Amino acid sequence: MLGRIWQGWFSCKWFQLAIDLAKRNCFNVAYSNQAFEYWFLLHFNPYRGRIHRNLYSEMLGKFLGMEYRKKEGFASDLYNYLLARQPQAIRNAEVILSEISAGNPAAEESSTTVHLLVSELNKYLWNVAHIANMIYNQAAESVPLYFTKIAGCNPRFLRKS
Repeated sequence: MLGRIWQGWFSCKWFQLAIDLAKRNCFNVAYSNQAFEYWFLLHFNPYRGRIHRNLYSEMLGKFLGMEYRKKEGFASDLYNYLLARQPQAIRNAEVILSEISAGNPAAEESSTTVHLLVSELNKYLWNVAHIANMIYNQAAESVPLYFTKIAGCNPRFLRKS
């Protein structure tokens, strides 16, 4: 089960201390410096160097052909739009991080480790889709399929149509 803790702005000192504390306690950390939208920008180009977060929305809007907004419902549309570009974003993030990583994420602008989290999550998405596809393709018409997302959740009943 994955837990989430989201925290806003840290000073450079606290940002680094938070990462160090997480690693000492066996947690990986996903961050984007200066903001999460930097990860979105990497779907289009390998942006290097400092880019102030106030520019991200305008830059994203030009690529998307519409205004970038933080409003309910927009995130799922954005995810679907960017999904095909995700491998490029991962490559861009890997290259940039390898070029600038010196063990001080707070000073490494612009950089992100969101690609590490996305790559890890993709393993689970692929496994679930692959297993479901195998079961679906091998199951007889009358055989129900049962899926449980997380232990303790109510199972979902799905019948091949």
